[in-house]
Amino acid sequence: MQVTLKFFGPIAEQTGQERVTLSFSEGATYGHLLEEIGQRFGWRFHEQLWDGSRKIFKAGILVV
Repeated sequence: MQVTLKFFGPIAEQTGQERVTLSFSEGATYGHLLEEIGQRFGWRFHEQLWDGSRKIFKAGILVV
C-alpha cells in the first residue's frame, strides 16, 4: 500500500518537501507510519505530529 504525505507551511519548510510517498505492506498501522516518519525526518519531528500520551495526532494535523 502506498501512503502520500502532504506537508504545508512550517512542516513543509522543516522537511524541505511538500509531498512524500511511502510504501507499506498491507495491514500497516499509524504506528508504522509514525515510525517511518521518525526515521526519515527525526524523532523530534515525529513528536511535533503525535501526542503519545493521548495516542492522537496533535491539533492541526489532518490524517485522511
